[in-house]
Amino acid sequence: AGEKCYFELLELQPVLVNLSFYGTGAILQRASSEGGGLSYNPMFASLKALGVVITTIDRAPIALNALVLERPFASQRELVASIRNHYRTQLIQQLYKLVGSFEFLGNPVGLVNNLGTGVHDFFYEPAQGITKSPAEFLKGVSKGSSSLLSHSTYGFMNAASKVTGSAAKSLA
Repeated sequence: AGEKCYFELLELQPVLVNLSFYGTGAILQRASSEGGGLSYNPMFASLKALGVVITTIDRAPIALNALVLERPFASQRELVASIRNHYRTQLIQQLYKLVGSFEFLGNPVGLVNNLGTGVHDFFYEPAQGITKSPAEFLKGVSKGSSSLLSHSTYGFMNAASKVTGSAAKSLA
């Protein structure tokens, strides 16, 4: 079973990654010809049918939580298995962000992030200003409204451009 190790505290810090992938249909074609039967996999066949549309991921925010083990007493194999299980679970929980960042869907995660920033600023800026003076409150209302408008416009236009760009790529 192996020698046991003891740590007072084993702490692995959180990881935040913005994942982008810009591929071409050639990637799926090469995988089906070199992958040893991947083309018979129903999921792969579906991806291949969508072609280049699904091979583009735009800034998917993947956040893996920290792992903290207090006073673990385990073998090296058990510790590695525990770490592997933790990060596997974290990746599965973050999978929706990958799916939500596919450009053929218009990158809904990016849209929500932009809308969230605009709404946050819409309330935060006036709240900051009201603590100083009525004039600063009015400046905050102006800044917050401007942020909401610009982030909303950008989010919707960006999503629309991603959908139409993906449609154009798939037609090409």
